[in-house]
Amino acid sequence: MENGYYLKLIYQTVQEYNIIPLTSVCQQSCLFCSHHFNPEDIEVYSGGHLDKGMVFSLFDYINKDRPVYIGESATRIIEGEPFNHPDWQEILREFRLRFPETPLRITTSAAGLNKDDIGTLVDLDSNGSGGLRLTVSVNLLDLEKREEVLGAGSNKQILEILKELNRNEIFVETSFVAIPGVTGWDELENSLYRVSQFENIKLARIMMAGYSKFADADIKNKFLVDRLKLQKQVEDLNDEISIPLIFEPAVINDLQAEILGIIINTPAWSAGLKKGDIIKEISGEKVFSRVDAFNKFKESLENRNKFNLLINRKGRSKELTVNSSGWGRNDYTGLVMANDFSFKEFSKFKNKFESSHYARVLILTSKLAEDRLNLIAEILEDEVGIEIDVMVVASNYFGGNIGSAGLLVVDDYKLIANRVNQLNYDLIITSSALFDIDGRDLKGALRSDLLDLFSTELFII
Repeated sequence: MENGYYLKLIYQTVQEYNIIPLTSVCQQSCLFCSHHFNPEDIEVYSGGHLDKGMVFSLFDYINKDRPVYIGESATRIIEGEPFNHPDWQEILREFRLRFPETPLRITTSAAGLNKDDIGTLVDLDSNGSGGLRLTVSVNLLDLEKREEVLGAGSNKQILEILKELNRNEIFVETSFVAIPGVTGWDELENSLYRVSQFENIKLARIMMAGYSKFADADIKNKFLVDRLKLQKQVEDLNDEISIPLIFEPAVINDLQAEILGIIINTPAWSAGLKKGDIIKEISGEKVFSRVDAFNKFKESLENRNKFNLLINRKGRSKELTVNSSGWGRNDYTGLVMANDFSFKEFSKFKNKFESSHYARVLILTSKLAEDRLNLIAEILEDEVGIEIDVMVVASNYFGGNIGSAGLLVVDDYKLIANRVNQLNYDLIITSSALFDIDGRDLKGALRSDLLDLFSTELFII
């Protein structure tokens, strides 16, 4: 059963997400890696290196018209370091031979890379118009602290690797897990300044470290940080550093499509968009949110030779024109924005409310989505004319500072079910993120188990 389910997950990962789960092996031992403290009763899978022949067979399920990702996790398969796979060069050369114009996106710690490997990456980049883009998990550059935070397997040559990637003009995004309780804020700030000096590095993501109640006590103490304070520090630094910085998970107070930064040499940059601009309309259509603005911009870029933007810049309306000619469908838009809420997801809520007569609705959400759902509830109350409340389902099973919907389990809902049932709502809505393709949560509880908890209609979206 487990082996069959693991194979099913592998194929799902490729078919649904265009992700190749190359390996679960990682030579680093990061302080912030959640896998060290996974309890025994959760269902995650670590299969080592995928056999080369197996990987080649997965190519048959790739959508060549969408970017292919390696090193990203979208299912319960633990993703490792792609460049640890003994056959990665042969696999990626075969990929490029079969898909010369398909964009390839690799997330890596660079732990398995050396300078001689860069030549292979250059070939992957130049063999097709799709090109190659790397997301390098830098985290910090101080060599002594790198070993303390990332373990003995961390790449001591990280700066040399970044320099070589820059010399070969390979497009790079970087990511940093912020743990100022271990490294100090100055180390993060200095590392961000240093990576911003490389012309090929276009963006830096700064993420808050997560920890569960299963982590060691000293880890919890080191990772304690005020989310809003950290977000404010990143926003202030964004005014000083030459590449856009984006904090995740950001607290969202509105749905205005405000730009956090612009990646140079992109359509948004060529159009004259700037950090702080608020996009109001694209091609004459009003935008609903940041995500909606991004999607409309990308869609217009792919389907129109030219399109107009209406923006608000420092309180004044301004029109800009974006020329799409010369840009490929796989090029970056250049827009850097926080993630809020798509119009498509909003429409699912609205359509459900309008399809039946509900007077009182409850949205059950994770802690990290609470701010966004409160904004959506306020809009829907005005548009549909019903009472909508938002309640957080605490991550009691994992505990710590875990707050994402994907890490909730049915047992967390059990703790609030009696209270919710006494409130007599007409409809309850919650996210499907806690369930896998077979409708099981991380502990194996079923979708039907969640439905059975509530006396009111439960809509899993």
